[in-house]
Amino acid sequence: MKKILFSTGITLALCAMFIVPMAIHAQYQPTPVTFDPGSNVQQGSQLGNVGPVEMTANVINVALGVLGLFFLVLLLWGGFIWMNSRGNEEETSKAKKIITGAVIGLAIILTSYGLTYYIFENLVNSTSR
Repeated sequence: MKKILFSTGITLALCAMFIVPMAIHAQYQPTPVTFDPGSNVQQGSQLGNVGPVEMTANVINVALGVLGLFFLVLLLWGGFIWMNSRGNEEETSKAKKIITGAVIGLAIILTSYGLTYYIFENLVNSTSR
């Protein structure tokens, strides 16, 4: 177990070593937002012309994407446990439970994505007429 934790820590450290410099060297150049009472307020804010329905749909899609990433991590973790179980029935059943739960979670995520897409598509179509 110590070996696994050590190798995981080394892997995360190496990944961080390559990811952190990219974040540090990112350049941020803010653009000033000017307010003119007679003009469009969104003009200098770079928010675009996204309405509340589209913004809500985008937030839900991002949240479902994060849940999909969580599914992938659980699936890989279950596979990792299964591969390292070495025929141990307890570890194998634990890995099967993790993978089964991850697949059920994926079904829930895909169903909620489909419902969200259907609802917001009909909402946008019904309000834009």
